[in-house]
Amino acid sequence: NQYNISLDTNNLEKGINILTIFAQLNNYQSQTIQFFINIKDIETELLVYLDGNQTFESDVFFSQKSESLNITVYYQNNNSKEHIIGATVDLLGFGSFSELNNQFNFSLNTSNLVQGINVLTIFAQFNNYQAQTFQFFISIEERATTLLLFVDDIQIYPSDTVNTHFDEILNITVLYKDENTNMHINGTNVELLGIGFLNETSNQYTISLDSNNLEIGINILTIFAQLDNYQSQTFQFFINIIDIETELLVYLDGNQTFENDVFFSQKNELLNITVYYQNNNSKEHIIGATVDLLGLGSFSELNNQFNFSLNTNNLVQGINVLTIFAQFNNYQAQTFQFFITIEERATTLLLFVDDIQIYPSDTVNTHFDEILNITVLYKDENTNMHINGTNVELLGIGFLNETSNQYNISLDTNNLEKGINILTIFAQL
Repeated sequence: NQYNISLDTNNLEKGINILTIFAQLNNYQSQTIQFFINIKDIETELLVYLDGNQTFESDVFFSQKSESLNITVYYQNNNSKEHIIGATVDLLGFGSFSELNNQFNFSLNTSNLVQGINVLTIFAQFNNYQAQTFQFFISIEERATTLLLFVDDIQIYPSDTVNTHFDEILNITVLYKDENTNMHINGTNVELLGIGFLNETSNQYTISLDSNNLEIGINILTIFAQLDNYQSQTFQFFINIIDIETELLVYLDGNQTFENDVFFSQKNELLNITVYYQNNNSKEHIIGATVDLLGLGSFSELNNQFNFSLNTNNLVQGINVLTIFAQFNNYQAQTFQFFITIEERATTLLLFVDDIQIYPSDTVNTHFDEILNITVLYKDENTNMHINGTNVELLGIGFLNETSNQYNISLDTNNLEKGINILTIFAQL
């Protein structure tokens, strides 16, 4: 006892539709009923996942340059939770999602984003379904990096001190890597500030540093590495330039002499002092060094050694403190102290009376009215040479005369007493 009809809403327009029912039959009063149907979009739901983690409206996601972010979208009927097949889903300004297995996917390369905060919008739509807009943020940071420093293949850490000498070549190697992948970063500007840029070879950056370009003492060096979209690195370390270690060997008349040794000599001697001033490690002669015998003069350099002839007449009798000082730029200076004791030259004295040799405490028998010819030979004991200019005295009588490498005096016995007379010869120079 009723009238029915099924109305497919797809046959209506979106929005307000005015519908009229008209009923009539002969002999019956007709009826008209007007009503409205408001066609609305089907309610939808939009779920967003970044790298498998659900992301909510206005969330901030942190990433770095050169990363690939996987964005997954579920655009579905809010009531039935059914996937909306054929919908259009866009990442505004970047491209459209692909549809696969009841979801929409987009791979976003972060290199297409700017460093800092990026505002991203997903827009999903389909005919007769409620469109969805989803906004979130991606903060792009520089890619984290690591920098390792090696000097002559030994790893150096920040603020370490490398000790070296002049005339050395230091091989500096830098490894600049992506912290996440541990991969070498190509094309980086790596600079040893104030010195120059490092060369890139075999996944590393290298430079050879001549220590002669540094100052003696502590040098502060800084490595600076930078490349767009990567975290820059600054690495500071120290190089301590010390003088090259040296060795000083001293020889007196061919015999090695050691620090504080005492050497005995006499006046009128020539002492040959030989010095070897050399690199302590290589034992190489230090060419052009200055070697002085302080207060007496400089050594001459010949055949990889330094020589000095010392006349002992330039020394005082007794103990003489002598100091050798050797130096050369960038080499460790050396001081060597030793002692020379100057003694009087040993002498011999021979006495002849009337050409007969007389020994100490001998007795010469003679008479009054005699002339005794007294001859003295006064010689250097080492050379057996006559000593010129000596004061030779017959005490109480007079000085002897020097002739023909001997000293002579004539003694009149009448000037002596009868009996034993004690006579003394005294020679000095």
